[in-house]
Amino acid sequence: MDQFVQKRAWMEALIERRRNTFVRATSLALAGGLALLLSPSWAVTQLLFGWLFLMMACEGLDYMVARDALRHSTSHYLTRRLMTAASISFQCLATSSLVLIFWNAIGNGAQVVGLLLILGAMVQVVSNLSSDRALFYAAFVPYSFVLTVLCVSAVSEVYPAENWRIVAATVLTVAFLIGCCIKAFSTRNEHLLSAIAGRIRLRQERASAEQAHLAKAQFLAVMSHELRTPMNAMMGSAELLRRTSLSLEQRQQLETLLDGGEMLLALLNDILDMSKIEAGKLQVEAIPTDLGGLLEGLARMWHARAQDKDLDLIVEVVDDVPAGISSDPTRLRQILFNLISNAVKFTDEGEVRVVVSRKEGENGQRMLSIKVIDTGCGMSEDTLERLFKPFQQADASTARKFGGTGLGLSISSGLATLMDGKLSAISKEGEGSCFCLSLPLVEAAVPQAEESDEIDVAATQGLSVLIAEDHPANRRVIGALLQPFGFELIMATNGLEAVEIFEDIGEFDIVLMDLQMPGMDGFEACRNIREMSDEGRDVPIIALTANASREDRAAAAKAGMDDFVPKPIDPRQLHAAMLNAVGRRLKAQVESAKDAA
Repeated sequence: MDQFVQKRAWMEALIERRRNTFVRATSLALAGGLALLLSPSWAVTQLLFGWLFLMMACEGLDYMVARDALRHSTSHYLTRRLMTAASISFQCLATSSLVLIFWNAIGNGAQVVGLLLILGAMVQVVSNLSSDRALFYAAFVPYSFVLTVLCVSAVSEVYPAENWRIVAATVLTVAFLIGCCIKAFSTRNEHLLSAIAGRIRLRQERASAEQAHLAKAQFLAVMSHELRTPMNAMMGSAELLRRTSLSLEQRQQLETLLDGGEMLLALLNDILDMSKIEAGKLQVEAIPTDLGGLLEGLARMWHARAQDKDLDLIVEVVDDVPAGISSDPTRLRQILFNLISNAVKFTDEGEVRVVVSRKEGENGQRMLSIKVIDTGCGMSEDTLERLFKPFQQADASTARKFGGTGLGLSISSGLATLMDGKLSAISKEGEGSCFCLSLPLVEAAVPQAEESDEIDVAATQGLSVLIAEDHPANRRVIGALLQPFGFELIMATNGLEAVEIFEDIGEFDIVLMDLQMPGMDGFEACRNIREMSDEGRDVPIIALTANASREDRAAAAKAGMDDFVPKPIDPRQLHAAMLNAVGRRLKAQVESAKDAA
């Protein structure tokens, strides 16, 4: 680690020296101009022009050596460090030669100017080369030697009678000056090396953190896929059992099984959302949203649960709140779902009230305020402080009594922040709680319900469906789910087999494509089918996958897929996607026939 820090310090010293090339060139030009101004003869002027040419050559040599060292800093570090030190030392000796010109050729008091120039050069060395000892001493020693010799020479000429005393005093004074410079260098060197080591540690820690985030994201993506695949088989089979004749006890057990699967799926989604929020990869939309319809849907969803507990679930919308707003309806629904869920869960008697109003925020900004107020058990101040932290609940008894992981409020708070809003809470133990969601209020037209593209189920009788799915249990479940529709089903165990079957048969009405399969994945299989004849370009291809993120949806669309159904498969969502795909294809065929006529 120490050698790495020293190497980095050497590189930073070279970078700093190159950065100060203009300052150094300006100083040399000023010194040369002063020398020309004080030049007593043409011979001295010629000598000065020769010095300027020498300095240009030295600067060029120094630039090339430093550039080569920085470009190839990973190889022959010690040799390149020695070369850069030698180059700097040679340039400092060349610079010192100007002081000798001041001293011997110009004279007449110009020696003072020369001494000031060399002192300025020494200060610049301390300032610019303090991060590397070799480069510092390569520049500082020549200047110190010339300064000592010239000072001793000057006092010997002026005070010959007391030569040894004055020389000794001069040497001690110069030594003190040099010692002060070295002390300043040492202090600055320690600070710079400490700062460089700190930056290296910070960079390594950041790289480790990023690697850990990447590993966690990859792990969660894999776990999501691996969990959703068996969950699809389990919940699909349970859904098929629901359609059969069951006794009351069997049906109750089946409903318990389905409820447990939905809870497990919700937990999986929460963990994935939490990971994306922490990594800064979760994105929100701003689209026209029917606020009233969204609130009505949530009220219907929780009405039965509230009635079971004899609670009043009331939704109040102030008159001046617009019916349509610009927001992310999915994320807004997710936040309110969590808030209402908690309110109903933690309230044993009384009511849960959702109050929607508008208010004025900072700088006069219009804000939408949605308060979820309950008459439940409330919370202490200590609980409020950790309320929005992941995996936090009131205490151990809360988890035992009510269940849950404590992720819902943390995710809701993160989503509110992503939507440029804020989620806050006020509560008093034994008196209930009030959660307030504040979001920027941007009015928008209420989105009109799209005309359904669904066609009559009878129209699907006899339509051919190619299913590419590598998991045997999932193939059985999908086949059973589609059986009531009268489809003709052909199964493929991977993407390559699906492509070969499509190429042999030549035409299918729908293709259901898993994304992760051995041999050839669904993306490549879709692209290969699209590159076939007109049938391949036009056939509806629907992704069925356990990779359910927004990125996966975008990748599926980019590969040429028309729709996306995540696993575990919701039979209603799958049926709707297939019916819509068939409907769009039939409409396109009808319009094409009309155009041809």
